[in-house]
Amino acid sequence: MSFEDHQALRVMKTSMKNLEDGTYQIRQPWRNIEPIMPDNRHAALKRFQSLAHRLRKDPEYLREYSTAIKKYLDNNHAIKVPKEQLVNKPGKVSYLPHHGVKHP
Repeated sequence: MSFEDHQALRVMKTSMKNLEDGTYQIRQPWRNIEPIMPDNRHAALKRFQSLAHRLRKDPEYLREYSTAIKKYLDNNHAIKVPKEQLVNKPGKVSYLPHHGVKHP
C-alpha cells in the first residue's frame, strides 16, 4: 500500500463510529478536513436526465428501478436529502451521478 493508502486507512479507522441503529459512520478520507469539491452538478443532472428518459421509454425498467430504490430506502441504505440541505455553498457539495444497473 502507498503512503496515501495508509493515511486514508488511518483516517477511516480513527473516525469510525458505531451508531445506535447498528450502522457505522466514518469521515471521508480526504487529505484536508475542508476539501473544495469541483462543481459537478451539471454532469450529475445530465446523467439524471438520461436516466429519466430511459425510464419514460421502458415501463418495466421503471418498475424494477422504483422497486430497487424503495428497497434502499426501506433498508436505510439511502435517505432522502432534507430540503434545507439541498442548497450548499460552492465547493462544499458533490453530486453523485446516478444510473440504474439492470441485472439479468
